[in-house]
Amino acid sequence: MKTLALPLFVYLIAVGLPLFATNEVPKWVIPINGSSEYTFSKYEVSNGYYMDLIDEQSNYIKQEYFNHYSIKILTNAGVSNTSQLAVSYDTAYQEMSFHYLYIWRNGKKIDKSKDVAFNYLNQELQLSQSIYNGRVTAHYILNDIRVGDKIEYAYTLKGDNPIFESNKLAIYPLQFSNPVSVYSMRILYDNDQSITEVCVGCEDEFQKKKEKDFTEITLRREGLEAIDLEKTIPVRYLPIDYFHLSTAKSWIDISSWAERVFRLDTPVNFDLVFEEIFLDSTSLDDSINAAIDYVQNKIRYMGIESGIGSIKPFHPNQVIAQRFGDCKDKSLLLVHLLKMLGVESAYPALVSTRVQAGVGDFLPGAQLFDHCIVNFSHAGRSFWIDATTQLQGGGYQTMTIFDYELALLVKKGENKLTRMKVNDVYSRAEVIEEIDIQSHSTPSTIKIKSRYFGSNADQIRRTLEYVSVKDLSDQLKSNLARLYPNISVSEKLKVFDDFKENVITLTESYNVEGVWDIREMQDGTKKRVIHYEPLSLYNYMGRLECEVKKFNVVVGFPANYRQVTSFLLPEIMDASSQVEEVNNAAFWFKKKVTPQNDNKLTLEYTFRTKTKEIKAEEFSKVCSDQNAAVNKLPLILYYPLK
Repeated sequence: MKTLALPLFVYLIAVGLPLFATNEVPKWVIPINGSSEYTFSKYEVSNGYYMDLIDEQSNYIKQEYFNHYSIKILTNAGVSNTSQLAVSYDTAYQEMSFHYLYIWRNGKKIDKSKDVAFNYLNQELQLSQSIYNGRVTAHYILNDIRVGDKIEYAYTLKGDNPIFESNKLAIYPLQFSNPVSVYSMRILYDNDQSITEVCVGCEDEFQKKKEKDFTEITLRREGLEAIDLEKTIPVRYLPIDYFHLSTAKSWIDISSWAERVFRLDTPVNFDLVFEEIFLDSTSLDDSINAAIDYVQNKIRYMGIESGIGSIKPFHPNQVIAQRFGDCKDKSLLLVHLLKMLGVESAYPALVSTRVQAGVGDFLPGAQLFDHCIVNFSHAGRSFWIDATTQLQGGGYQTMTIFDYELALLVKKGENKLTRMKVNDVYSRAEVIEEIDIQSHSTPSTIKIKSRYFGSNADQIRRTLEYVSVKDLSDQLKSNLARLYPNISVSEKLKVFDDFKENVITLTESYNVEGVWDIREMQDGTKKRVIHYEPLSLYNYMGRLECEVKKFNVVVGFPANYRQVTSFLLPEIMDASSQVEEVNNAAFWFKKKVTPQNDNKLTLEYTFRTKTKEIKAEEFSKVCSDQNAAVNKLPLILYYPLK
C-alpha cells in the first residue's frame, strides 16, 4: 500500500540499525533432501542458472520464516548473476538470522559460512515517487564462484507486521520462470488457529497433518520446467499453480480489522484550515470540490512505508499540520472533510493496483490491498475519488478514476467487496489537422488543434507541471519530424486550459519544406507524391503479433480517439468517398475518406476500445483486424509532374 509511517527522524534511526545475527537453523525446521533426478541444461534456463532447491518453511506460531536455496550455475553468465547474496527485510519489525553458505564443487562441500559479512544497503528505489519503504538489503559478494558450482545458503526472517494483528494471508507460487529441480513448502500453525487453504492447480498434492501442538502442511514438487507467461495477460490473473491460505473467514473479518485501523480516537480539528479550503464556496457542490482540491493539491504526496505506519494512517490533524501524506492519510482526511460538510456516506476504500478485480479470486486478506481511495454517496449517486491524483479538472461529478473494479469499503459491518462500476464517458482526445499542400514551390503548412477531455486533459495538465511548453512543443515537433524531416515551427505552441470543463486545447503551427517527392512510376512517367500517416493514431492502435493465446488478452481500455485531417490540394482530385469500418470484441474503428468542394480532401478516423480484456480465442480476429486496419492507414497522393 502507498503508505506513511513514522516521523522521518525515527525512520532514519530504524533503518540505521538492522538486526542481524549468525545462528543455527531453528529446531523446528526439518532438513529437506534436495537431491533429485531432474537436472537441466544451459539451453533450458535463463541467465545461466537454475534453482536446484527452493525450500520454504513458515512457522506462524513463532513468526519465523526459514528460507533455504540451492542454485546450480551452468554458464559464465550464471556466475555473474548469482555471485552475491541479497536479503531484503523491514527492520521496523523483522530481524534476520543467517545460517550457512556452502559452495558445492565436484561433489565436495566448501563451507564459507564464516566468510559472510553483510553490507547493509538502503535501496530506496521509489524515492522519485516520494515513497520511502524503510527496508534494508543485507548484501554480500561471493568470492571464487565457478561454472558448475552449486551455491547453497539458508537464513530465517523473524517477525510479522503487528498492524495485521492475527490476520495472515500467504500465496506460495508453485511454478516459476526458470526451472526448479525441487520445490518444498512446509507450514506450521497453532491448532487453535482457524486457517483456510486452497491449492490452485495442485488440489491433491499437499498434505495436512494435525500434531499435538500444531498443524503441519507440506507440499513437494520435482522437475518444474520454466513456464512461459504471455505478456498480454490481464493483471487480475495469476496464471500459475499456487498454494494459498488465509486466517480470515470472510471479508467482514478484513473490513472489521480495517475499520479498527482507520478509527480515530480524537476528533478532527479543521479550524486552522476551514477558511483556506472553503472561502470561495457558495454551495455544497462547491464545498465538496474545494475539499477534494485541498486534499489532492494542497497536501503533497509522500509515503514512508515501514512497520505499522505502512498500513495505519496518520490522524488528519497531523496530516494538516505537516501538509503531506500518502494514499490512506489523504483518503482519511478527505472522508472527514466530506462528513463535516454533511456527506455522511463517505468511506476510505481499499483497492489493489497489482491484481485489481483479481482480489475477488483470492481468499480474503488485508495484504491483498496496496492502495486507498475514497467512496462517497451524494444526491443519489456514488462517486469514487483518488485523493492522490493531482490537478483533476471539472467537478467531482465528472472526475475520472482508474477502475480497480473491486474495492473493500472501510465501513463497519461491511461483508463483501464492492464493484466500482466506473463509467468514464468524459475522457477522449480529438485532433483537427489542416495540411495545406497547394503549392509545389513554397513551404506547405500544417495546423493541428488537439482537444483533450477528462483523464486525457488531466494527464496533459500534470505533464505541464514538469515540462515547459517549449519542451512539449519540441516533443510534438519531433514526432512529426518522422514524417516531415524538414519541419519547422511557424507559431509557438498555444495551450488553453479550461479547468472548469476539464478540456485542454493544444494548437500547433508548422511549415514544411519539400513535402512533395518526385517518383518514377512503372510506366516510366514521373509524378509528384506525398506520403501521409495519422501519427497520433498509432499511440492507440499499432501492429500486433498474431500468435495463439492461452490466456485472456489485456486491452488498452478506455481509449476514445477521433481525428479529422483536411488536405488543401494543388488541384481538384478525381476521387470518390470511401468508408472502412471494423467492429470486433476489442475495438471499433472507422475510417472515412471524403473528397469535398474544389481541392479539399478530408480523412476521418475514429477508434474506441470496448473492454479491458478479451478471451484468448477472440484475439486472432482482433489481431488480424487491427493489423489490416493499420496497414491501410498510410495515404499516398499522386499528381502528374508538369
